[in-house]
Amino acid sequence: TEYCRGTVFGGFPWVLLGSSQVTITPVIQLASVLGVYGVSGLVAALNAAVAAAMVSSGPRRLTAVTVGAVLFTSVALWGALRVADGTLTHTGTSVRVGLVQGNIAQQDKWRADEAPRILDTYVALTKDAVRGGAQFVLWPESATPSMFEADPQVRMAVRDLVRDVRVPLLFGSDQEEDGPGGPRLYNAAFMLGPAGNTAAVYRKINLVPWGEFIPLKRYLYFVSPLVDSLTDFSPGTSIVLFPVGSHLVSTAICYEVVF
Repeated sequence: TEYCRGTVFGGFPWVLLGSSQVTITPVIQLASVLGVYGVSGLVAALNAAVAAAMVSSGPRRLTAVTVGAVLFTSVALWGALRVADGTLTHTGTSVRVGLVQGNIAQQDKWRADEAPRILDTYVALTKDAVRGGAQFVLWPESATPSMFEADPQVRMAVRDLVRDVRVPLLFGSDQEEDGPGGPRLYNAAFMLGPAGNTAAVYRKINLVPWGEFIPLKRYLYFVSPLVDSLTDFSPGTSIVLFPVGSHLVSTAICYEVVF
């Protein structure tokens, strides 16, 4: 049922049973093998074993207790050993990341007269982060005051900043692309390389139902004034890897983290 809820009509995989174990480090290791649905299955199975033991007696109670105990102990011991090994946190190359949050009020976000202040804020915070040792800087979703590619002033300011600090920058901005059926709008993430070039662009795949797209829009003609007034984004079609030095990273945009 959780899998179906996370898939049908674009999916809404929020508050899965497996998410309840995120702070139980040994148990959550099971997600590395079976994903969050495997952890949900473990939680459901252990609770079912407890319930079975409470409502039964004799051999059936003993079986329920034994199965539950063996299942939990096996997962917990394996997970504890995996955490103790620590390979994933001790190998690889460390990259110091600067997270920049401009704290721009929503009512100011798209005001043309606020655009210079918004850009100046992000430029100043980015330079502070790089002075603090950041090797890779991230801005929020829709950080730019207008579409990055469509606004020459914004495009030039951001590229000049990256060329100045010589550090890759990942930021969010809407993107519009002309197509056979007319322009298509995407919620996108742009990666600029240290030279200020566009290294890669990711388009959000999992859109917010009723916020970024209308499920079954063609069948909702009877409420067309309401439906037509909502912004309709197009979904991206593929995961994109961004180059950070000799490494590759990926990103999720907002609502996508629940997937």
